[in-house]
Amino acid sequence: MHLRAKCGLIVLMTLLAATAKAQVFRVQGGTSTLLNAEGGSVEFKAPNYDGTASLGFYNGKFEFGAETRYLFHGYTVLAGDDSVPFTLPTDVFDSSHYFSSRGIGITRADEHRRVYAFGGTTSTWLGTGFFNAATSDRPVGIFFYEQRLNERVKFFSRAILSNRQTLLQGLEWKPSPWLKASVTDGIGSNQKYFASAIEAETQKLAFKTSYVITGDLFRRVTVVSPMSSEVNKGNVQMLYRPNGFVSITTGHENILEPLTPGGPMQQASVNQLSTDLHVES
Repeated sequence: MHLRAKCGLIVLMTLLAATAKAQVFRVQGGTSTLLNAEGGSVEFKAPNYDGTASLGFYNGKFEFGAETRYLFHGYTVLAGDDSVPFTLPTDVFDSSHYFSSRGIGITRADEHRRVYAFGGTTSTWLGTGFFNAATSDRPVGIFFYEQRLNERVKFFSRAILSNRQTLLQGLEWKPSPWLKASVTDGIGSNQKYFASAIEAETQKLAFKTSYVITGDLFRRVTVVSPMSSEVNKGNVQMLYRPNGFVSITTGHENILEPLTPGGPMQQASVNQLSTDLHVES
């Protein structure tokens, strides 16, 4: 996108925010010699919408970022940059997966279902303390869906259409407040994926285990950043609290760690044994 188009987009969003009678505006700017960055942003908030618009220079290159959310008849309309959480119920060891996107979308959630649809590009996020920006990467279409089938069972699906395709679906079963089981099956970035997991937690004992079958080239989505590690094969962790003062944790994890974007992952394993002492002063 040319510099004039970028500046025009930022100015347009700011003017639209101003004419929409926003109740709160927040403007900030700054420079950083550590990050070699300078720029600023404006944030606006009102009862039914909010957003930000940012521009600046990062390592000598002009960058911009913008996002807005508008509530419309129970739906939230998204435009600009968005951070997309990409979690699965079988992620009992790491539920922090996400990626960045740029485009337009819509989302809605209630006690029975959750829908997220987005079209645009994946993006690489650039951030400072005073402005946030992103650069567009590959075209992408996203559709995430969750449906509660009954009080104990929930269906979920994660679909991404890009240069490599992702289609993951599965079920989560929660027969009691202290026990949950889940299963995921499908493909991620054209690589086969299967995962099963069990979580159980009582007052004294917390136990979780998973078994994952996947290839070394598996990715939930192919992006430049962030590159996230994945658990693989058999994994188990147990925390025992014999009393209110001592807790003991033991576990074993197999991990696939990415080294380069789109390249094979490096296998590793982690063994854990730790004790915590809780002393009241």
